[in-house]
Amino acid sequence: MEKYFLLLIITVLFTACKNEKTIIHIEKPKEVEVVEKDTSWHNEFIVFFDKFAIDSVYQKEHVQYPLKEMYHQLNSNGNDSVITLYTNKIEYEYLDFTNDKTAKLRESDAYTVEIEKNTDTIYYSLRGINNGIYSDFKFIYNENSWRLFEIEDQSN
Repeated sequence: MEKYFLLLIITVLFTACKNEKTIIHIEKPKEVEVVEKDTSWHNEFIVFFDKFAIDSVYQKEHVQYPLKEMYHQLNSNGNDSVITLYTNKIEYEYLDFTNDKTAKLRESDAYTVEIEKNTDTIYYSLRGINNGIYSDFKFIYNENSWRLFEIEDQSN
């Protein structure tokens, strides 16, 4: 019996001590590319726009003429038509943006302001809250400054 027990222990030892190599594959984690959004333009534009909003002379000097203005209207057939006007420097009238920061708090005609950059154009957009306000003011960086070059009003 002792012989069998010894044989069992030796078998277990040889089986446990086999010279097999265990290969463990460790995959290197994939690198995650972090793309940082360029927001440096935002602060620069806000500084510009704060002055543009309150100073009529500064505003007039920072418009690219002729200023393209597009207005959407429903014609008599119920179809959307676009009226395009071009305003020169003499005809240009000051646009009042001074209430935009508090416009969303109004009881009527409330709207929000969204500022987005798409390649070289900044969209200063007014979006109505439960009303038909929908306007885009488009700015481009030209001659070392931001300039309003197009207005599109799709309000109804």
